[in-house]
Amino acid sequence: MVPALVGAALLLGATVTGIGFANTPAQAVAIVIGAGVGLALLDVTGRTLLQRVVDDTVLTRMFGAIEALWMAGVGIGAAVGAAMIGPLGLETTLAFFGAVLPVFAVLTIRGLRRVDRAAIMPERQLSLLGRMAMFAPLPRIDLERVARQLDLIEVHAGDAVVQQGEVGDRFYVIDRGTFDVSVDGRKLVELQEGDHFGEIALLEDVPRTATVRAHTDGAVWALDQEEFLATITGLPQAATAAHAVSAERRRAGVATHDGRQDPKG
Repeated sequence: MVPALVGAALLLGATVTGIGFANTPAQAVAIVIGAGVGLALLDVTGRTLLQRVVDDTVLTRMFGAIEALWMAGVGIGAAVGAAMIGPLGLETTLAFFGAVLPVFAVLTIRGLRRVDRAAIMPERQLSLLGRMAMFAPLPRIDLERVARQLDLIEVHAGDAVVQQGEVGDRFYVIDRGTFDVSVDGRKLVELQEGDHFGEIALLEDVPRTATVRAHTDGAVWALDQEEFLATITGLPQAATAAHAVSAERRRAGVATHDGRQDPKG
């Protein structure tokens, strides 16, 4: 994210400086449009990087602090700018303020790179979630947030990940291995890498409708009920897809659909 972040700062700084030297209305409009592009890119890249490195438990407070600093900066800048225009002139004042952000970005680039390197992308989790109909509609940043919430659980052959009749509190995605799905002790289907299970109990607030047991050694990614429901119900397209999967599995009587176009149905 750092090249885009620094590039946005340079663009915004250059356009703020350039406004003071515009000779025609057309030039001024073009420069203002450029400033808008730079500001939007700076805002998006900065917030994206922030969400990748800050824990969700303090993210809201962090955004609140940023908004407060933004408003304070606007107020201070307006006061200082008004005081500078008289003795220095408009062009010099705009050039000064246009240089502040690029200089600050260049001075902090080493620290920004360290932060950027620390923001490791959960590529495996993103790949698995992106294949599912219920998660595919999510914006990229929301998908990244969910991917970071997944916990990897190693399982051994014979382990029951969920038991029929118990209370459900997690949603599962298979990372590797094969898993048997059974109802009332009768095996109905086998799940494998990329398949998911556990959403019916969470969406419908009912006990587990089947037992899922590891047929081989493997691993599953687990997502807590609160995070799963907040994510799925927060976007109508995702909620519709999730309930469609749940209804299909209810009709079939077994969790066999993995949220993709799969011949298993």
